[in-house]
This record gives sequence, C-alpha cells and structure tokens, in this order.
Amino acid sequence: MLKITQDIQDWNKQFEIVWQPFANKIIYIFSSEYPQKLKLIKSNEDLNNYIHDIVKFYLKMWQDEKEDQGIWLEILMREYPIIAQDFVDSLNQMEINIPSQPVFLWSIKEIGAIASAMLIGIIILLWGQNMSNFNIDLITLRQGIISVGFIYTVFSVVKKIREKRIEDETNNLIKKLTSQIEIYHEKLGAIIRTIN
Repeated sequence: MLKITQDIQDWNKQFEIVWQPFANKIIYIFSSEYPQKLKLIKSNEDLNNYIHDIVKFYLKMWQDEKEDQGIWLEILMREYPIIAQDFVDSLNQMEINIPSQPVFLWSIKEIGAIASAMLIGIIILLWGQNMSNFNIDLITLRQGIISVGFIYTVFSVVKKIREKRIEDETNNLIKKLTSQIEIYHEKLGAIIRTIN
C-alpha cells in the first residue's frame, strides 16, 4: 500500500488503488460463478439477491484491517472522520439491481429442436419397417444408426447454441454489473474529492 499523505491528489489516487481490486473481485466472482448458478437463479429477484450476496461479502474488505481497503479507510477515519463517515454510509448503501430476465438452462426452441430430432429419428427408424415383423435386419440397423447419429448431431448443435446464449447473456450482465459498480465508484470518489 502506498503511504497516505495529506495531499489531495494522493487521497484520490489511493482511493483508485483500493477501489479497483474491490470492483474487480465482484465482477470476477460473478462472471466465473454465474454460469454454474443458473439452476438456482429462476427470477430477476434471485439474480439480484445473488449479486447482493457477492457485494455484501466483498464489502467486508473495507472493514478488514488486513486488506488495503480496510487500512485505507482506517487512516481516512483518523484524518478526516466526517468525510470517512460519509464514505462508509454511502459504501454501506451499495446495492446493485440489474433488470434482466434470467437465463434458462434450456429454452423452448432448444427443447423443441431436440424433441423434433428425436421424432424424426424415430420416423427414420420405423420407415420401411414391417410393423408386423420387428426382426432386426441390416436395413433396420442402418436406419437405427442414422437415427441415433441424427439425434446426436442435433443435440450437439443445440448444446453449442445454448452455451453461446449463456455466454452472451453472462457478458451482457457483466456490462450491466460493471456500469452499476461504476455509479458507486463515482459517488464515493466525489466524497473523497471533498478533502481540502
């Protein structure tokens, strides 16, 4: 940690230095965990509660004397108690709400594509099959292999589309999260800039 001085520029610079790791940790945890949490996130409220839990966890950094954020805030409290209290009050009010529809693991279109592939696979398998005689012959075996291959191919394509959709939505949410965090960055930075 850089030595804190009475110089206004240093306080602003120090704030930037301690803010960035805090903000980056929130964004990193969200971006790395969100795709695995999709089964639990069923609504916009669930999404915002999940983000709130992450923010709440990392807000503790500002109270921890072993973290740069906690050390910086402790010094600010000693040097400028009124400004520090305004800073803490604003920091504790940090609440991020992202208006977004949750990403469902499988969309109706994806389920429909897989179901259609299975139906077509069954039709291919039964096509030409003598319904009164279910003997397995070479033609039936070939049709079965074609059916399974077709279903597998459609499933693979749909799975890739699903993964891309989840990645795009995660990136979109990260942009929204970053924007919301930036609002607090500006608000808290304005408080620090009042040091004279």
